[in-house]
Parts: sequence; C-alpha cells; structure tokens
Amino acid sequence: MTTRLSEMKGLEIFTESGKMIGVVQEFIINLETGTVVKILLEPMTRMSSEDLREFLAKKSINYSRVKNVSDAIIIDSK
Repeated sequence: MTTRLSEMKGLEIFTESGKMIGVVQEFIINLETGTVVKILLEPMTRMSSEDLREFLAKKSINYSRVKNVSDAIIIDSK
C-alpha cells in the first residue's frame, strides 16, 4: 500500500491502545533510500546538535513504529 506524505500531514497519531500522541507536522526522509525515517510532532527549526537530539527524542516518532495509516496513524504501544 502506498500513501502520499501530503495526505498524512495533519493526521492524528494514536497508539494501538488508543492514547493520542500528537499530530503529524513534518517528516524526516532518508534521501538515499527514499524512505521515511521519522514523523515530527512539531515543525523543526534551526537548532544546535544538542537541542536537535533532545527535540528528536521528545518530538518525533520512528516511522518503523507505524502499524496503520487511514483516517489516523496507529503506532505500536512500545
């Protein structure tokens, strides 16, 4: 199944158990492979390396956790 990233932007993100995590704002894409690496819950701005690490730890979700995309995004409950 293929879904356009533009269709995913703005979707709500829930865990399998029903907890709302946030709303899709942006994506990080591996340009070499063309795959989505992370979903960002807030827009990314210029920041230091240390701030970027903290931002990614708190405000992003690894795309590998995505289980389903339809009217919302469902991720595993890890």
